[in-house]
Amino acid sequence: MSAPTPSRRRLGRALDDAVRVGERLAFWAGVALPCVHLPLLAFRGFSPETMPLLLALWTLHGVALLAGRRHRTDSPTHGSGNQNR
Repeated sequence: MSAPTPSRRRLGRALDDAVRVGERLAFWAGVALPCVHLPLLAFRGFSPETMPLLLALWTLHGVALLAGRRHRTDSPTHGSGNQNR
């Protein structure tokens, strides 16, 4: 098997960067989503009108938590110097 070409390596790095950005966005979405559904639940309650929205938000929150579970805030892009992942 031959060595990867420079364009293939660039594509691999771009894909890796895109995955890391997606994990970062999902992590912070998982952090921020309770700021949306908790006030909705507190002020409007769990009623037939709010149930579909609350279930959608809870599902989205769960997906965001799963997708962002590997994001680390001490990654090299944040300058802590920890190069091991």
